Amino acid sequence: KNFNGLKVLKRDIFLPLPFDNGFFDAVFSFQALNHNRLLSICNVFLECNRVLKEGGIFSVKVADRESYQLKKIDNETYFDVEFNETFKFLDAQTYVPIDGNEKGLIHYAFYKKQLEEEIRKKGFRLLFSEKTKWHIEATFEKSEK
Repeated sequence: KNFNGLKVLKRDIFLPLPFDNGFFDAVFSFQALNHNRLLSICNVFLECNRVLKEGGIFSVKVADRESYQLKKIDNETYFDVEFNETFKFLDAQTYVPIDGNEKGLIHYAFYKKQLEEEIRKKGFRLLFSEKTKWHIEATFEKSEK
């Protein structure tokens, strides 16, 4: 679809992007990249690096693991008081809501320093990072080779 010169593509973000190396000045992802397991998410970080020009900007907003207020129900299931949802944890940071609006949708919740380090290892320099109520917002610059 085209919107006033802006081309919008609907596709799986965890597949290789259909763009040449160095195609974009900036890549933005808000509350989307954390909907998979860590390895797949880190592969997207690499792919974003590939499609960005040198000095390009990569900005993300992802779930913050430290923001959860969990009440343990059993060994794998927790209730989050703030979200009023029940989660089943697949590992310490990967979970799937078993009720609510995002029922069945996999989530990965980052720690702030972990997010910064994972993206830095993929060829980026941290420009800005902060925790909001439930998320981490961070902006990086593609580093010179």
